Amino acid sequence: MIKSVRIENLRSLKDTGFVNIKPLTLLLGVNSSGKSTFLRSFPLFTQSIRKNLRGPISWVDESLVDFGDYQTSLNKEAKDNGENIRFSYILSDIDTAENFQLYKKTFGAYNFPIPDLQGFNLEVSISFKDDKNGTFVNEISVYDGRNTYKCSIENRDSDVDISIDGESIETEQQYSWVYSLRNKVLPTFCIDVTDKNDGKVLLHKAYDFICDYLNQRGGADKKLLPQLLFAASKKKKDILNFIANDFELSAFKEYVNKKGWTEDSEEFNTLYKYLKLYSLAKYIDVINADVVFLYSSCSYVAPARAEANRFYRLQGLQVEDIDPYGKNLQEFIASLSPKALKSYQDYTLKVLGVKVKVKSENGHQSILVSTENGEYNIADVGFGYSQILPIVTKLWFLSNKESVVKGATFIDDEVFLVRKSELQVALIEQPELHLHPAFQAKIADSFVNAINTSTLPLMLIAETHSDTIVNRIGRRIREGKIKKEDVNVVIFDKTDVDSNTVVRQLSFNGNGQIPDWPIGFFEPED
Repeated sequence: MIKSVRIENLRSLKDTGFVNIKPLTLLLGVNSSGKSTFLRSFPLFTQSIRKNLRGPISWVDESLVDFGDYQTSLNKEAKDNGENIRFSYILSDIDTAENFQLYKKTFGAYNFPIPDLQGFNLEVSISFKDDKNGTFVNEISVYDGRNTYKCSIENRDSDVDISIDGESIETEQQYSWVYSLRNKVLPTFCIDVTDKNDGKVLLHKAYDFICDYLNQRGGADKKLLPQLLFAASKKKKDILNFIANDFELSAFKEYVNKKGWTEDSEEFNTLYKYLKLYSLAKYIDVINADVVFLYSSCSYVAPARAEANRFYRLQGLQVEDIDPYGKNLQEFIASLSPKALKSYQDYTLKVLGVKVKVKSENGHQSILVSTENGEYNIADVGFGYSQILPIVTKLWFLSNKESVVKGATFIDDEVFLVRKSELQVALIEQPELHLHPAFQAKIADSFVNAINTSTLPLMLIAETHSDTIVNRIGRRIREGKIKKEDVNVVIFDKTDVDSNTVVRQLSFNGNGQIPDWPIGFFEPED
C-alpha cells in the first residue's frame, strides 16, 4: 500500500520530498503556497484512471479538478532547466500472499508469483513529459531495497532502454510502450506498437526464457519454478547461493555445481538478467495496481460547496455518492434505505445536533433540518449548514461504506488483479469555510470519529487555514481519542509569490502539542 507521496515540478512544488500519508493528514500554509496543488494531485489521477486515454493524465475534468495542461502545470524553474513533472511513491507492507492475486479470465489463477519483498519497500518514481500529442511517461525508476531498475525513452516512439543498477540490459527484442490506458498509469510493454494486446510481453518473454533455460540444463518441474521466481528479487550473490544450494530442482542444481558457476559466469549472468526482467515486469504490475488502488479510492470535497436551495427538482435518481460540490446532496439522502437513513440521522445528530431528511412533494424536494425547536428548510437555517453538510455526509458515507467489490483492477484486457483489502481516501479542501469556530471544532471531531469508526481503512487529507481545527485535533490527542502517530501536519511555505514551496512535516506529541510549531504561523505580518 502507498504510504508516502513525493511530487516534483508541479506548479510551485519543486520538490515536496516524501510526504507521509497518515490516517489524518493536515495541509497548512498561506494562500498560493501549494497545499491545494498537493491535495488536488489526488483527484487529478482519480479523473485520469476512470477514462480511456491516449496518455496517463487527464489534466481537465469539470466534475473534479482543472490543472490546465502539462505546460501550465510545469514548475517555472523546471521548465527553464528542461526538467519534467515527476511523481514518486513508497509502497510498504507488500504482502504477496494476502494482498495480491492475479487471475486470467480464461485460465484461472496465474502461476507468476511476485518476487519476495518481505521486509522491503518498493520506491518508484514516474517521470512525465509532453509533446504535440500530449502527456506521456518517459521514465520509470524502481528501487526494491536491493536493485535499482530504470526504464526510459527519448521520445514517445522510442524503444525502451532498460537498466539495472546503471547497467544497460540488452534482450532479444526491442520493447516499446503502449499509452492507451484505462485503470492504469504506467504504460504497457510491447514489441510491436500496433499490437495493442501485447501488454504483458515483457513478463511472458522473461518467464518463457527462464523455463527454456532450465529445461536445457537439467529439466524444469514447473511446480518448483515459483521458488526461483520468488527469489528473483534477491541480490546477485544470494540468487546464486539459492540456485546452488537451496533450489529443490535437483537436476539443475547439480548442473550448476558441476559447472562451478560464479557471479562472473556468463551462463549465470544470462539467467540473472532474465530473472531481473521478470522482477521488473512483476513490480510494474504491483505499482500499477497500487497507484490505481490509491487514486480510485479517493473521494473529493471541493472548497466552495453548493449554496442551499429552498427547492430541488425531483429527478428520482439513485445516487451512490456525493459529488465534490454537494449539488446532489438531496438526491443522495433521498436514495438512502430506511436503515441507512436512520444511521445517517443519528450521525448528524451526534456531530451537528440536528437531524436531516429530504421531503418530496409536487415534483420537487426540500432538505429539512430538525432540531428540538422544530423542522426548518435548509435555506432558512444559515449558509453554514449548506457548507458543512456535504462534508459530514461524505464522512458518514465513507466511514460506513461496506466492501462490495474487493478492489478489482484490470491490468489489461485479459488479466485483472483482486485485492483482499480495501481503502477509502477522503480529500477535503477548506472545510472551515463559512463556519463559526464552534462548528470548525465539530468538523475536527467528525474527522476523528470517522477514522475511529470506519468499517474500511480510511485516510483523510484536509487542506485548511483553521487554527481551531489544528487545536481541536491536539486536544483529542491529549484525551487519547486519536493516536499522535496517526496525524501528520504538513506545512507549505513560500517566501514570495514567485518562489518555490518549502514543505515541512510536523508531529504532535502525547500532550497534543507541536513542539516545533512555527511561531506566528496564523498571525498577520504586522
